[in-house]
Amino acid sequence: MWRWPLRYQKNLPDAEASAIVETLLEIMELTPFASSTPASLAANWRQRTALARALILKPELLLLDSPLGGLGARHRQWLLQFLDQLQRGHGWFDARPLTLVVTTDDLRPWRHGQRKFAVLHEGDFSVLGSWSEVESACHTAVKELLAEPASATM
Repeated sequence: MWRWPLRYQKNLPDAEASAIVETLLEIMELTPFASSTPASLAANWRQRTALARALILKPELLLLDSPLGGLGARHRQWLLQFLDQLQRGHGWFDARPLTLVVTTDDLRPWRHGQRKFAVLHEGDFSVLGSWSEVESACHTAVKELLAEPASATM
């Protein structure tokens, strides 16, 4: 099943597709789950397999909708570090940087790294720039995205 996108989109022979899949499974630390079905995996690992499926064709742009939602601390940290590597130029992409577009309800986990930020709020798209520009932004939506969650203040 992992080989299908490579076989049908890239017209690769089965052996070549299998080798590429094995490499990606190693990179994503998914080798032990290669023969598992998504339903048999914990949510943390299902999310990682979904990312692997998205990366198998080596896109230039990756859209992520709240990728940290529901992840445990270990998987959350792994994902943030992995996305940083992709953004900077991971070996999987021949060191070519990958553009990430991420939706989130909390900007704080994304503050590290060489990221550029923008906010879309009520149809208004505002480019913020670097993290220091995010912290000094007067935009109401940005202030909400930087606020401590209600559960943390109780």
